[in-house]
Amino acid sequence: MHLSKGFNAVIAVVTAFILFTGGLNTSYLKDLVVVEGVGIDKSDKEINLTVQTLNVGINNGAEIPKGNMTINTEQKSKTISEAISDMSKGMSKRMFFGQNKIIAIGKDLAESDFASHIDYIMRSSDTRADVAVCLSANDANSIIDSKENDTTVPCENILYLINSNEKAGLSCYVKTNDLINMYADKTTDIYMPVLERKKDEKSVSAKGIALFNGDRLAYITNDNETTGFVIM
Repeated sequence: MHLSKGFNAVIAVVTAFILFTGGLNTSYLKDLVVVEGVGIDKSDKEINLTVQTLNVGINNGAEIPKGNMTINTEQKSKTISEAISDMSKGMSKRMFFGQNKIIAIGKDLAESDFASHIDYIMRSSDTRADVAVCLSANDANSIIDSKENDTTVPCENILYLINSNEKAGLSCYVKTNDLINMYADKTTDIYMPVLERKKDEKSVSAKGIALFNGDRLAYITNDNETTGFVIM
């Protein structure tokens, strides 16, 4: 009985390894820019896109990677799709969104021009249904640009924060699929967690829940209101 269980476990591990290395091997990664986080801000009449990507060429000589292994890139364009296209051309590689952790939305965009850009999240093939969505108390760039105390992949650390806050009853966890459903349902208003990074801080923290009226940001809850919202 013990031998059978052990044998099955080995087969499972080997199968997973073959599938993973076959589908996304090293040579394939070299042809892609692997996205870990996306920030969307309004900049005058344009969109300022901030993208965190893996620096797959880094090698610090350690068996276990240490320190930040990502690169942040900004691009201004009329739409999100155009910004991604222009950014890809500059990198001479295709951007791969299969590992994207979060989409951060800037406060200015949420207050004024959210509806005209939500179409990207709803229809683009770049957007997965399970990506965490959050609002920045200021600009989305400050969230994506956070070093998170020099962790390996900062956006992964931010995702962990959002997930932990939701499990502890301190905030909510909203995925792109949830956002799409709330936007499409005329009887439900959009809400999402709010994150903040102060200028003198190296990491982000929770800052309430963003409540929308239709397709515009209407209010951000304080600590007591956030607790009440979560209980509801």
